Amino acid sequence: GSGHVWLHHCQISDAMLFSYDDSSAAATTTVAAAPATNSTVTTSSTEEPQLIPSQATSSAYSTECQWHIDVTRATTCANTGVYPPEWDTQLPDEFKQYYFFDTAEDCCNATEYGEDCNVVDDCPQDNLDNKLGTKKIEDWFQMDYGVTMEIIDSQWEIDDTVSFTDFPHAATLTNIPATGLGATSDLVLKINDVRNLAIMRCTVVIDISMPFESFSLHVNGGQRNTYFQEVEGVIEITTAFHSGNNTIVFRVENSDTDAGFDRTIDSENSYGSGHVWLDNCQITSHN
Repeated sequence: GSGHVWLHHCQISDAMLFSYDDSSAAATTTVAAAPATNSTVTTSSTEEPQLIPSQATSSAYSTECQWHIDVTRATTCANTGVYPPEWDTQLPDEFKQYYFFDTAEDCCNATEYGEDCNVVDDCPQDNLDNKLGTKKIEDWFQMDYGVTMEIIDSQWEIDDTVSFTDFPHAATLTNIPATGLGATSDLVLKINDVRNLAIMRCTVVIDISMPFESFSLHVNGGQRNTYFQEVEGVIEITTAFHSGNNTIVFRVENSDTDAGFDRTIDSENSYGSGHVWLDNCQITSHN
């Protein structure tokens, strides 16, 4: 060997460890009961909860409306399902009792917030059907604190017939098939205010194939990830971009030549459905 080790893309996640003390049970009489109305914050003080920059996202593994610390607001317990995904994937079972609770009161007691404990009752499972009707494409993208995003152009739509998980959306984004040789279905994003190098990760199902169409990801005019045939199962695509403002394009592009046959006729080969499904895109900016 050369005597070298090459290191790339280390991620450090704050798992929000905290101590548990049974003596905090004395605070139970001061905890506000979880409100019956959704998307409401009940507070025991007059101050608005302080927003804290966080990389937490809605966990794709959470299927129940358990109570947990709200990592986006100070001294708050919530059942929103928004917490670091590592809580699902990396916590040993014996430690989960310190992170997830049956009631808001149990959560507040365990965290020792006492009478300062705020409660957010907004269970995604309870409200899923109502929320889906108000969802926008932007909701499928989670960004670091300070990074902003806008949709510049879209020939993609929300598809509630295909989902990778039951949470957080029970739906995905998919391309609207374009008509004509060489035609494209683009989802164009403008990612603004990136502080330094940023990494984007998206969960996708790729069900396209030449000679009908291809799927590609473009960053600032440069073509990155490109696929010419369907990929089995759910995969993750990753790309990087630099500080400032960046233009990202998800593109399904028709072949510029006629295949000469129907994709459904050839039983020996699979040419896919012509769709790509996209979910859970996370954009992390590295200082």
